[in-house]
Amino acid sequence: MKIFYCNQIEEKEFSFKGRELNYTNDFKIISAKVLENDLYLTINSPTKTKVVILPQNYPDSWVLETSTFQLNKGNNVAKIGGGLEAFYERNVSFVIFDLERNVASYQNVKVEKMDLFSLFLIKISNLIKALMPSLEILKHF
Repeated sequence: MKIFYCNQIEEKEFSFKGRELNYTNDFKIISAKVLENDLYLTINSPTKTKVVILPQNYPDSWVLETSTFQLNKGNNVAKIGGGLEAFYERNVSFVIFDLERNVASYQNVKVEKMDLFSLFLIKISNLIKALMPSLEILKHF
């Protein structure tokens, strides 16, 4: 396990005892894009639920936060803050823990650089979804 604090990285071995998780393919990461120092994941969720997203197997020069998100059914964009100054495209693993159903999904995805047009589309899509949640067509975007 890596522990990040005050610009210092410590690697220690820990043993954890906890409850068993059921691993499923319920959550699908459609894309993983970086803009400046933030990582944007587009995630398809089968239900409305609260999740924790845990990045794994990423370069030591990256700092990614473990974050909690409220996902709606369908496609969602989750912004994970951090420090990605030394960014380069590569595969990164993520575990998504569903806090309400006690299940987790594991996926390895390619993290790519986001263009500004994609960010614009994400912002517009989120704004429209917030203003008009009853439009059926937007659930498939």
